[in-house]
Amino acid sequence: MADDNAQSVAAAALALVNTVATGVELNVVSRNMVESLVVSTFRVGYTITTDALDALYKKIKSKGVTMTELFAKATALALAKHPVINSSWRDGNSFVYNSNINIAVVVAIDGGLITPVFQDVDKMFDILFLAVSNLS
Repeated sequence: MADDNAQSVAAAALALVNTVATGVELNVVSRNMVESLVVSTFRVGYTITTDALDALYKKIKSKGVTMTELFAKATALALAKHPVINSSWRDGNSFVYNSNINIAVVVAIDGGLITPVFQDVDKMFDILFLAVSNLS
């Protein structure tokens, strides 16, 4: 009985692993991705001043707000202002604009990484409220 069960599990696992022929579109995308590996790349960077960010963080740090949360909130505000960046190309001929702004953050733990997701970051804490309330 145990052998039959093990064989059933093995057969089910093999049924999940199969090769499916791709269409022309996926072949083109795949070829372009491979070709992109040989294209010359360059990076552009510039120095920014973070005095205002540092001052805000200093004001709200005692409220338990972390720099990671500040960056997540800033990213959410940018995504809310430019919703096309938070959209998906789903059916081959239209964009789907996501109604939620969720941001994953990579966190190192012993033995690996985890990526908790902040849900609806644009609706999370009001940083300006925390900064102003901390002034009193």
